[in-house]
Amino acid sequence: PVVAGGAGAVTSGILEWLSTAEKGRAMAKQVNLAKDSRVLLISTEGDTSPERVRDIVGYGKNSDQGR
Repeated sequence: PVVAGGAGAVTSGILEWLSTAEKGRAMAKQVNLAKDSRVLLISTEGDTSPERVRDIVGYGKNSDQGR
């Protein structure tokens, strides 16, 4: 399993898209990315606290709900 926040996990999402979506496979072919290619994915964001995320996006202590 990969433990990462949303922004940190984007690299694995892009790799998935490159290997499964029609447009992604076409783009992968343009850069010579093949099934036997080795890819290094770097994530600089760790696991995200669900409570902190709710506070930041407004569903926690900064929410208008209950005011």
